[in-house]
Amino acid sequence: MPAAPHTRKPTSLLVAFAALLAIGWSTTTPRADDSKLYDLMEGIKGNLKTVATTVKDPKMEAKTSEALAEMEVRLLAAKAEDPTNLSDFRGDARKEHVAAYRADMARTLIKVLEVEVAMLEGRRDEAFELAVKNLHAMRKAGHDKYQGD
Repeated sequence: MPAAPHTRKPTSLLVAFAALLAIGWSTTTPRADDSKLYDLMEGIKGNLKTVATTVKDPKMEAKTSEALAEMEVRLLAAKAEDPTNLSDFRGDARKEHVAAYRADMARTLIKVLEVEVAMLEGRRDEAFELAVKNLHAMRKAGHDKYQGD
């Protein structure tokens, strides 16, 4: 017999929510002035702001967890996209640039997971430092390397 709706674990709701978000992103049409990657990155930026302002507060763990889960989904989707400045590269340099972009996105995802693990293990100050210092630095470096002029 299935569990009553009120006894289901919140984790399954987060997974369902993340899946719905991923499906929604895969079918959206980019705006004329922006790209799918831009939309994903804007969402990641918003998630990062949420994490930075909530991760230290145990009462905000659900909100932080939701933002981290959404950020993870967005990073996976963004990793599959091409960097904005890809048209600046030709031949082997183009392949290398895409590989470097995807590797950097994977490293960013790993860092987000480290934030999540630190939070879940009660190391909230460390989670905050990882989010604010490391992820912000990774974001700036990525923008410098992969955004067009």
